[in-house]
Amino acid sequence: MPFSVEVLHEGRVVIFHLVDPVNLLDFKTFLQEEGTKLFDESQHPVNVVYDCLKFNRLPVDALAQGMGMSRAHVFTYTGVVVVVSAQMFLKSLTNLFVRLTRLEKVETAGSLEEALTRMEAAIKTQGYQGDSPPK
Repeated sequence: MPFSVEVLHEGRVVIFHLVDPVNLLDFKTFLQEEGTKLFDESQHPVNVVYDCLKFNRLPVDALAQGMGMSRAHVFTYTGVVVVVSAQMFLKSLTNLFVRLTRLEKVETAGSLEEALTRMEAAIKTQGYQGDSPPK
């Protein structure tokens, strides 16, 4: 599998480490199958980091799959989303995608450390009370 999953801060942060060659359809299928455990069963917002530092080329279907995932609401209860990449092209494409889909909670970062700092700040603002998903 060209990606791995790391869960931090008692399930409040999920890091997806993506490695070439990644198949976004396989990744989307994984999210649909495992998303219940990672997101839907959470009692608080789950913040997501996409670590694309070892991701050197975009899959052919990147934009189409990304748009499909945003329309399908794969992430029922997601907090802040940060895409980590050192590549300006991927950052620019992410920012364009954010504007097209109007996903205000998606940001870019140049390092995993920067992304984790943002996650810790997001967790502090989200608190533990009153942020539970509707049942």
